[in-house]
Amino acid sequence: MTKTRLFGVLLLTLFFCFSASFPSTQTQTAAQNSLKILVYTQYADTVVGGEFANTLSVVSESYGPDFTYTNLTDYNELANEIPGYNVFLILEQELAPNVATLQTIGTLWAFTLQDFVASGGVIIATDCYSFPARIWGPTIHILNESGLMTINGVVDQYPSGTISTLSLGAALDPLAVGVSSSWTPSNGTISVESSEISVIVKDDFGNPVVIHKILGIGHVVYCGFDFFSNNSNYDTILGNALTLQPLLPPIPGFPIEAIAIALVSCLGLGVLLRRRREMN
Repeated sequence: MTKTRLFGVLLLTLFFCFSASFPSTQTQTAAQNSLKILVYTQYADTVVGGEFANTLSVVSESYGPDFTYTNLTDYNELANEIPGYNVFLILEQELAPNVATLQTIGTLWAFTLQDFVASGGVIIATDCYSFPARIWGPTIHILNESGLMTINGVVDQYPSGTISTLSLGAALDPLAVGVSSSWTPSNGTISVESSEISVIVKDDFGNPVVIHKILGIGHVVYCGFDFFSNNSNYDTILGNALTLQPLLPPIPGFPIEAIAIALVSCLGLGVLLRRRREMN
């Protein structure tokens, strides 16, 4: 077989691999515009006018109306429910009974959430206080036990602590787009001690309030506020988090299987060409 014919075979292989699995433009657009959010509400404040309602209102205003959501009301069902969703939203665990329960949830969720994020999913956690457990930062325990982040604890609060001003710690991060350089926090804000390096928002003393961590090709976002009261910068941060995309998305229209076949074909033909040269 001549080099010209081998090159022709290569082109035909690439063409058929890609064209056979190329979805329509309409399908691509629908997939890109569809945001599906799974919201963990088992221990959240779901009363009228509470954090759950406020958070959904912010999602609608900051992201837009083109989203759907489903409530996860039993932590045991996460593995069954999360497939097909782009975002997993963990609301402040205001009604969590104790730390042991939160740690159990994190341990149970570890494999599922790590796989979800590594594959390009987005996890957003809001946080502040649990009244039954009487602890600041209840959501921290879920993130720690699931291996998504390392947060050592809460160091300050607003308005009951010494925090007076929040400021951006990473102005170039996607979460910071449209956010003020500094502002007064709203009721229900905490800062934490953490070794995570991507601190997007910090308090007066440099302690993290918002953290953005990349795992695999996905994202984990920790927000030290619970949407108890309105704050335009908090709203913008949440809206930005909802638009985060996988770091290495597949080539549009080309499923990974087609790309793999094409690459293997290229390697095979390359070996044939080399052997052909050696024989000559």
